[in-house]
Amino acid sequence: MKKKITSLLIILFLIPFVNGLIGSIGNAKAIVTVDLEKTNLLERTVLIKNVNNVSVTIKLEPSGDIENITEILDKEFSLNPNGEKNARFKVTIPKSGTYNGLINIFFKPVEGKGAGVALQSNWIIKAVNGAATNSENPSVSNSNTDDNIPSNDNEITGSTVVNSNEDSVFSLGLIIFLVLVVIIVVSGFIILMRIV
Repeated sequence: MKKKITSLLIILFLIPFVNGLIGSIGNAKAIVTVDLEKTNLLERTVLIKNVNNVSVTIKLEPSGDIENITEILDKEFSLNPNGEKNARFKVTIPKSGTYNGLINIFFKPVEGKGAGVALQSNWIIKAVNGAATNSENPSVSNSNTDDNIPSNDNEITGSTVVNSNEDSVFSLGLIIFLVLVVIIVVSGFIILMRIV
């Protein structure tokens, strides 16, 4: 009986704790106005931060309205712990209109072990021909009416936001840990009941 209880205690202490990966980006949402009479090329970056204590591999992919018109210049790279990088991309805008797309950022441990994390940077691109106003084109809003918004074309009008799924990773880890504890306690209880 002592051997079984000792074995059960050893198993309980040998269960590894769930360690989740955290993703962090800047520019979680940006609204950009592009004057097509000046240029049809939008060059931007997404700030990617590794707030983990392990190195991570980062992969970027466009989706939505900008999927087929976006070239990711820094498509895949590694970041050391506490490292950050402005990942570059270019969007070639074919015609006027509003484009709503995403730059999907995938975080994965360099060793390839463990679950990864995915975050999204939302880009709304308002492509206009010249100085369009709301009355000329109701589908394009004049993004330069607010004093807090830069008056230059091609400026990011969204604020920098740090996204982190730390809470969801913690919750998932906690749930897995609690399920394992319940399984061990129930198994131990069954073993003890059979012995007695």
